[in-house]
Amino acid sequence: MVRKNLCCGVVATVVGLAGCASHDVLHERGWIGGRYADAGDVVRAGPGGALIIGSWDGTPAAAAGLVPGDLVTAVDGAPVGSAADLRTAFRERTPGGTAAVQFRRDGEEHTAPVVVGRETWKRVGTIRLGLSFSPKFDIWPFDDGIDLLGIVAFRVHRPDPDLAGPEARLARTADPAGPAPTAAGDGWDVWLAVIGVGSREEIVSENR
Repeated sequence: MVRKNLCCGVVATVVGLAGCASHDVLHERGWIGGRYADAGDVVRAGPGGALIIGSWDGTPAAAAGLVPGDLVTAVDGAPVGSAADLRTAFRERTPGGTAAVQFRRDGEEHTAPVVVGRETWKRVGTIRLGLSFSPKFDIWPFDDGIDLLGIVAFRVHRPDPDLAGPEARLARTADPAGPAPTAAGDGWDVWLAVIGVGSREEIVSENR
């Protein structure tokens, strides 16, 4: 009887969390566009910074003349040590404003004024039923989360969505009358045996 009540309580809690996290409130923040990699992951013991690995037409980065291979090192004089630093720097700026981006190209230092774009997003809660069992035993919390044989698991997801990228353009071209593409941003998932609950950002639109 105790076991049954415990299971029912877990299910009710999960449903409640998912319901509270799911809504259609839209938020706006700054956006630069493109895809980036941590320079330290590309060149071990090398300089920090955000290495541009993709820059699409229609993004603030491309409009400012930034191209793949450029290494962004600072925004408005504040050092950029990683791709996450660059995204955070632009998310904290007001859309329509201008930010001075310092970068290296072919060993030379440059500065480009980038007009901050606008990213519209909303928070979406998720609830799933399925098997999440894993043969590994991972309790190290400093990479992608915690995993106790898949019975109890917590994972953090940090994708780099870009609705101006080729994937979204292909979706719009293939089905112009279909729903507008969306992209999943930062989020997390918690699994307790076969029940999973999570929260993620859904990128609704990006424009400059």
